[in-house]
Amino acid sequence: MDDKTASQPRYNTAPNPDLMEHQAQPRVSFTGVTARVLPLKASLNTLQDFCDNYLNFPDDRRDMKASQRDYFKPAVPYVYFQMINYGKMATESENLGWIAQNEILFSIPLEWYRVDAKNNLVFHDWALICPFIFVDNDMSLTTGREAYGWSKVRGWLEWVPTSWTRDPRSPRRLLSMQTEVYPELYVGAEAEARTLLEVTQQQPPSISPSLLTQRDPFNPLWGIPDAVRGSIKLYGDLFETFMNLPILGASRRDADSLSRMSGRALQNLRAIVPWFGASASKAPCASPDGQHIAGAESHKLYFNQVTLKQFRDAAEPEYACYQALVNSKITVDHYYDVGLLGGPNLVVGDLSGGFRLKVHEYDEYPIVKALGLEVEEKQRDEHETPLSLLKPTMPFWLSCDLRYDTGDTLAWRGKHSPTWNTRLDTSRISSGESPPMNPFNNTRGAATQEVAGPFIYPDATVRVFPLLADSDTLLRFCDDYLNRLEEGDATGIENSSFEPWGEYVYMIVTSYGDEYGGKSYAERGSIGRLAHREISFCLPVKWMETDGQCTTLKSLAVLTPYMFSDSSRHVISEREINGRDMVHSRISSNDDAWLQESGPVRPRTLATLQTLLLPQLNEGQPAAMRELIEITEKDVESYNEDVPWAVIRAKWEPELLRDLKRKLMQRSAGEEDWEAMLQMFRDVCGGQEAINFLALKQYRGTENVDRACYEALVLLQRNIQSITDMREIHRSLHVRIHQYPTMPIVKTLGLKVKAVDSSGKSVVQHLEPIRPFFMRVSMRDELGTNLFSRINSMKWQTDASGGMQRETIGLTDKQRRLVASISEPKALIEWLLSEKFAARDPAYYEYDPQEPLFMRSNFGMSQNSAILDANSKPQSED
Repeated sequence: MDDKTASQPRYNTAPNPDLMEHQAQPRVSFTGVTARVLPLKASLNTLQDFCDNYLNFPDDRRDMKASQRDYFKPAVPYVYFQMINYGKMATESENLGWIAQNEILFSIPLEWYRVDAKNNLVFHDWALICPFIFVDNDMSLTTGREAYGWSKVRGWLEWVPTSWTRDPRSPRRLLSMQTEVYPELYVGAEAEARTLLEVTQQQPPSISPSLLTQRDPFNPLWGIPDAVRGSIKLYGDLFETFMNLPILGASRRDADSLSRMSGRALQNLRAIVPWFGASASKAPCASPDGQHIAGAESHKLYFNQVTLKQFRDAAEPEYACYQALVNSKITVDHYYDVGLLGGPNLVVGDLSGGFRLKVHEYDEYPIVKALGLEVEEKQRDEHETPLSLLKPTMPFWLSCDLRYDTGDTLAWRGKHSPTWNTRLDTSRISSGESPPMNPFNNTRGAATQEVAGPFIYPDATVRVFPLLADSDTLLRFCDDYLNRLEEGDATGIENSSFEPWGEYVYMIVTSYGDEYGGKSYAERGSIGRLAHREISFCLPVKWMETDGQCTTLKSLAVLTPYMFSDSSRHVISEREINGRDMVHSRISSNDDAWLQESGPVRPRTLATLQTLLLPQLNEGQPAAMRELIEITEKDVESYNEDVPWAVIRAKWEPELLRDLKRKLMQRSAGEEDWEAMLQMFRDVCGGQEAINFLALKQYRGTENVDRACYEALVLLQRNIQSITDMREIHRSLHVRIHQYPTMPIVKTLGLKVKAVDSSGKSVVQHLEPIRPFFMRVSMRDELGTNLFSRINSMKWQTDASGGMQRETIGLTDKQRRLVASISEPKALIEWLLSEKFAARDPAYYEYDPQEPLFMRSNFGMSQNSAILDANSKPQSED
């Protein structure tokens, strides 16, 4: 193991072991990369302010030793707008599979200095920082943010219609990118897909016999003045770049720095032209890891990428639980071609090539203001949103193959770290009574995407699908996820262990509406509505505590190993604040089959979930959006015409019989105990008791991404404040989960499969929920509590902010005894849902042995059913 990562625990891969292990492979190759680059003039002074606030931490200079400081300056008064198409992205070490993506970013060239012992700036290398990045690939979004600190945001490229048919002289729209934005901040609005960036180009000049035609390249009345103006501006920009005058916002460079810069420039030149001269190899410059460059591999052209890797604290989101300055290296493996863009326009003296970049100025994406971009013209779009028109200088394109190597942590700190640390095994928390609080860096504005709670959901419809599961598999998952976080560590976290409570996993489909009680909002200042639709798999667990030789029940909690949401902002917020492993997906409901030609009796697919998946591992297959989950009225026999129904029934009926007998055994408890346990459930439904959720919050290390730089056990509490409606779903619903190795839900949780359908494009595992139900509720999600945490260390520590709520999660002695007597909580849920609960009729649990059990698997006492539309009232059906 590398000395740098010897102190880091292994990244936990329990929910998805195969894919997560492969994602830890270093050196990602990018084959067939094409980049289009628009250099944009910017203010050096504004760029320096941005670097100071985002990378140099001017308020924290007291925290870092002078000999360990890294300092960054803008190298040129330009920001490079880049549109990059990655033809094929794959790990080099194993042909896991590959993904393709488009990436749009703003990059700033930097001068990277080190502060020596005498507090002097010593030039170290050139670097780039990309504060605003938009990608159209979900895998790249989460991995890039959590492993390296790339500030990536989900974007979508729009289809751009041609304007040539309307007017052959009108500018062509070459690119249009949308992303989720709040049209207005802090007004409770829902995020919308709006256009954020557009690239247009003037039509190439045409030859005209008229001297009055402005764009005629042979017309000296217009062409010569344009060329002169463009040349003067270009020379002015070059003067500002190379003279580096302080009056223009630049900082002065000393002779030693200039010498080192020249040496690094010669080194780059030798990487392009290796026979240029041996003197270049003697340049007084070191590689980013501090080693002098040697060997053929080191002589390749590379670019340093500096990022600020940071995550909000779950309990106090205005502070950062982890911050690090990270440097990673992109190497050019093969160069194909390069050229200028807009050649015909350049001929007539238009140094922009006719290109224009339109930036729609939303408050959460302060691109123009934060980077000090020079604006040619101000406009407004169709939504009356301010729009800045930017004019590039000498745009160009290039084509090459790239390789992305593992990164290096330059310095890091936790929420209570008194200093920045440069060694991964340095202690993170001071021993003083008042440890410092390190704030989350908000220099980029709200584009960081995380939205912190507490959250209030006045109108949420929660549909619960109880799925039978294998108890041994559930116990093995608890062991892998929390009980055995380190090899040989039998107790995991602070003498705590977890075991499944019952043999059910609950698939919960939630839609957040606004019909009853108003819109959802964040209590501490809501930027806007966060969530829309969500699907999660929940596992109830017993939280055990070991004290010497005695193990006692501490509390109850819920694990959520798989979560999906159709809001990218919701995904990022849950992953980076609360630590839940949520995945961005498309969740849709298509309940219109009732009006189709097949008539109202045809079984319908009520909801589908699609997400980005690799169809197979280690086969070099591309990732694609595929269906993963379906909720349907279709029974399994309609998918298995070649399999006798008796075969399926013979397999499934014993499972139902065993489940029913297990529930009947719960009635052996005394009437007083039974009533007390039911009262506990009523307290939860009535808001007197919170539902505890546990999440293992973890982020990958930079040097080795199979290690974790930060881990925390986070307690999340949800209070159901009121219930508007609560009923069983009387329809015979089924859950179909498509089998993919990159999302092994059924295998990991041991869900019991009724039948398997292999007639389509993928293998589908058919599951039947046992007495599903729905609730329409008002609920509140509290801020998290950090129970235990560790940063670049094997040892767990009690978080300073975790003690406030720890005592509220424990059970009383009476409650512990009651929970111990109930092995299957599903029996209590069914009893509460039954219409005969009020009379406590024992006949409720009686069944006729002659009646086919598969007919009873979804039986219910209510004659009403709930439809899946988000805010519709349930309709009665016969």
